[in-house]
Amino acid sequence: MKELGKDKAATKSEPATENGVELPKEVICAFGEVPYEVFRERYADVYKQIHDMDHLLFGRITYTGKLGPKEFQMRTLKQQERALIASVIPAQNTDTFTRDMMLYEVYKVVLSLKAFGEVKLSPTAISLEEPLSVWVEKNKATIDTVMDFDETLTRHLSNIYEDISQAKQYAFMEILPNP
Repeated sequence: MKELGKDKAATKSEPATENGVELPKEVICAFGEVPYEVFRERYADVYKQIHDMDHLLFGRITYTGKLGPKEFQMRTLKQQERALIASVIPAQNTDTFTRDMMLYEVYKVVLSLKAFGEVKLSPTAISLEEPLSVWVEKNKATIDTVMDFDETLTRHLSNIYEDISQAKQYAFMEILPNP
């Protein structure tokens, strides 16, 4: 199985370069294996926000896209949000691994998805002073909304979130000089 958001080894031809940094020729993402330039174009707004450095003031990148006729809005998670939901990720040899990974994807989508079509999500903020269970209880209705989504949609939105994170990394690579 190919890992989403990871660049493919540049064996077909030379990788793209920017500022002396090697960028992948192709990227495996939520939409399949695509040339880097197609990936960059799809997530152009993410690249623009990184290049403008606007996200440094707010700690988030926002992205608006479309899946079929439905427009959606996502945002990246803040460090404390990622830290707290990461506590759901189990050791790989547990009996609840699959269930816990699905919960992790649901929580990630709940926190990152602002809207999908007519559905608007507004979870309460995560606090590191409270256990994850308190946040889950406060956001039960929002979590139930995402749990009602088709499993494939939730997984795809989770993968798009990972693409946004990967686009951030590539955008930083483009603007930071290679030592």
